[in-house]
Amino acid sequence: MKKYINFSIVALMLIGSIGCKKNNLVVDRPALTVAAGEFVLSNYTIAYPVQSTPVALAVPVAVTSIFANDVSIPVTYSSPTGALIGTDFNGPSSVTIKGGKLYDSLRITGVYSQYAGGKKDSVKVKLGGAGIAGVYGRDSVWVILQKYCPVVLADLAGDYPNTAEFKLSGTVYTQTWGAPANPYSAPATVTNLVQTSATTATGTFGNLYDAGWNDITFTMDWTDPSNFKITIPTQSADATTDIRTSSSKPSTFSSCDQTFTLVVDLLDPTTGQPQTGLANYKFVLLR
Repeated sequence: MKKYINFSIVALMLIGSIGCKKNNLVVDRPALTVAAGEFVLSNYTIAYPVQSTPVALAVPVAVTSIFANDVSIPVTYSSPTGALIGTDFNGPSSVTIKGGKLYDSLRITGVYSQYAGGKKDSVKVKLGGAGIAGVYGRDSVWVILQKYCPVVLADLAGDYPNTAEFKLSGTVYTQTWGAPANPYSAPATVTNLVQTSATTATGTFGNLYDAGWNDITFTMDWTDPSNFKITIPTQSADATTDIRTSSSKPSTFSSCDQTFTLVVDLLDPTTGQPQTGLANYKFVLLR
């Protein structure tokens, strides 16, 4: 049974007024006075499975104001893992937004031969430079390159003894339970995996939260090779808690690493609203 820990809840509210702060992600930054480039994403870390037949990763880019003429936004790349443009991946030095338009895409292509052996890289892609800046907080995205691993349900089933839990305070996740400091009394499990189409399946999570919860049913969808998705429909976890996947943060799985990353809302069954401090609660299921 889980030993409960008291955590102080810090409510951080980012309140922006319409007008001078409209284009700012962080309210204490100066208001934007000129148009700038930004990534248009709900998650600024993107898993990019590199396939033997090249499939480009298209990342949506926008400008904050429409221009009459084409606008070229500089793009730079850096990698703490040593990935090199032209060797491990290819991408443009700028992305062009056509005159009269707000959006386009930046396309990155991984080199499969570099990742066939199991290599994994992190690449930071950043917008802005001479001529046009990037929007603070939305000018960069992390792309995680790894070879595409076919989904084999039998390989994903079983025990996940190194599961960990994380609570969101403001924009920062802090671990609250699980391995290594507070390991589960019994492993979290993935069972009852049943394929429902060429790229979808259903299954069950067992012993999530390590507190006697009901088994939690879920669906898997790997139709988009760069966006493996987990969905948990609203259901009862126990007498005091309902659970569902977050509508604002994705839940994913990796067929290469055999991991599940779940971002869920823990709800009050009476109101249907997240319990205090328990919106976007995260589980990471590891072998």
